Amino acid sequence: MVAVSSLSLPQSQHKVHTETSGLEAVWENMARMCVKTQRLDVAKVCLGNMSHARGARALREAEQEPELEARVAMLATQLGMLEDAEQLYRKCQRYDLLNKFYQASGQWQKALKVAERHDRVHLRRTCHHYARHLEASADCSQALS
Repeated sequence: MVAVSSLSLPQSQHKVHTETSGLEAVWENMARMCVKTQRLDVAKVCLGNMSHARGARALREAEQEPELEARVAMLATQLGMLEDAEQLYRKCQRYDLLNKFYQASGQWQKALKVAERHDRVHLRRTCHHYARHLEASADCSQALS
């Protein structure tokens, strides 16, 4: 208590914030390693310690997927590891999830290509979502074509 009391209030808050952000960085790096090692059990702990509620929720929802790679890809997406997520979706041949991934990241040409080649079931819906995206961005000429 003496060390904190010898600091002024803004300095002590800065010190606590620096230590907290340092710990979050450690947990985030550990979570990133969980993507590489495909350890979702450890990733849950990391996300909890990072206070990453959105990521923890996505991981819980991903438990419904039968393929381990698909679950890990969802974790990678939450951590911003987009290239890893893309590779994992391709590896487990979950083209429906890859299509959604491309749509969510605004990569419409890739989404359309995946839908045409591998995910024909969702082709019409993908085209519809793309048209709605173009309409919302005031590009009506392309939305109608």
